Amino acid sequence: MGGLFFLLASFYIGQTGFLHIFFGGFKRLSSLIVPRSRAQERADERIAEAYEWRDWKEVWLKRCKLIFLGAGGGSILYSVILLWVLS
Repeated sequence: MGGLFFLLASFYIGQTGFLHIFFGGFKRLSSLIVPRSRAQERADERIAEAYEWRDWKEVWLKRCKLIFLGAGGGSILYSVILLWVLS
């Protein structure tokens, strides 16, 4: 049960953007070590400008969060009920 709580907490922390600064530093370091090609920069710009893709991704991310939160909550509830019945 502790593992499930840790997984949900880490998922929430990842969604808040708390670690973006930390990972941004690694991104800058990697760009210094391995330079990016112009084609890769153009592809990244096109992906960043694709609003339909971004909206679709956000909708599905919200749906998946609800599904996994429901499954995790149901699993915790099932475990608590099972412990209550068996004790």
